[in-house]
Amino acid sequence: MLMTLLGREQPDLPAGELFTIIELTVLQTFAKRSNLKPPETIGEAVRLVGRLGGHQGRKNDPPPGHMAIWSGYGRLQDLCLGFELNSG
Repeated sequence: MLMTLLGREQPDLPAGELFTIIELTVLQTFAKRSNLKPPETIGEAVRLVGRLGGHQGRKNDPPPGHMAIWSGYGRLQDLCLGFELNSG
């Protein structure tokens, strides 16, 4: 819920305030492979997490909700675990 709230209320904060370095690295790779802008702010990173959770992110869509963020964050954690296992 905090991620959803910060993504809406404080979208211009640096993404590093809420996400770890590994999470940001995975989100940057996801953005690059999906032809999306890599996240620099919390708002951009939260939208990418929403995309991982199934949010379409179309121009007129509202911001991702709690369910999309919950699902996307779970998927992000799985991707981070794979990244860590591959790196070490």
